[in-house]
Formats: sequence, C-alpha cells, structure tokens
Amino acid sequence: MTHTRYDLAREIKQSLERQFPGFEVSVVDDAKTSGSFVGIVGVRGPGEIGSGGVAASAPVLCALVTDVPETELNMLDWAGELANHMLGRVKLALGPRARSLRASSPVVLPHASMAFTSTDTLYLFELRNGDHHFIAWFDLDLGDADPNTCAEEDPDGLPGQIILFD
Repeated sequence: MTHTRYDLAREIKQSLERQFPGFEVSVVDDAKTSGSFVGIVGVRGPGEIGSGGVAASAPVLCALVTDVPETELNMLDWAGELANHMLGRVKLALGPRARSLRASSPVVLPHASMAFTSTDTLYLFELRNGDHHFIAWFDLDLGDADPNTCAEEDPDGLPGQIILFD
C-alpha cells in the first residue's frame, strides 16, 4: 500500500494528537514564533535529507512536562526531547522507508524567533490548548523518489516498541 503526501500529513497529525492529548492539532501553511525554545533534529538517508522540530515557549513546555522546575537548562532539555520524540513518531508513520534515516542529536535554540512557510516537503502543524500553543514541523526531501508517495506501512512498527533501524 502506497501513501500519498496527504496521507502522510494525516498520519503525522494523528500521531501528534496521540502524543499531545488535549491539544488541537491543525495543519497550517504559515507560522511564527518568538521567544521560544526551538528543538531541531536532523535526518539523513541515502537519498533523503530533512529535519523536524518543535518551537514552544517556557510556559508551554512546563504545561507539557509536569513536576519540572522552569529553569533554562530544563527548558533546553525538554525542547530537544520533544523534537526527538516527534521525529520517532514521524519515522513510524514513514514505515520501512524510515529504516534508512539516521537522526542527529537534538539541537536547541533558546529564546529564538522563527518563521515557517509550508512547501512541498514541509509538514507544518500548530498545536493549541487554550492559551498554550506551539509549532511542530517535519521537512523531508526524498531526493529522486516520487514526492507524492512513501513506502508501505510496517505492521510491526507500533508506538512504544523498540525498533532497530539498519
């Protein structure tokens, strides 16, 4: 079974909804953030290159992670951890194709201002719960592969399972 770009965006959206219950997840074309902690994880495969990440303010990070004091170091750690976790969920959505992707360690930009505009390779989401909102994105250039399709689903790749990538 082949997935279109729309199917993959829907799967990533559903994954974010499961990862962040209580937050409304919307696919957006443009987004801006300022004063945020921006966690970024790069990915690379034989013919693919990209990144994924989250941009959230300290109050939002504190709302997502309970029992953690609001210190600069904690916010840096959690922004990177959220980006890394989101990337893991996206790799599950990509199925077998993701087995060739290698991820970098998270990089976090403190108090950053970012602007995003959707492209044919950028999946952009806004997550909102009352006054709390943040941005999540995943950008993947598939190289010579058909940009409208990705590999078949992996029936063994379920959230929460340990998956060893070749």
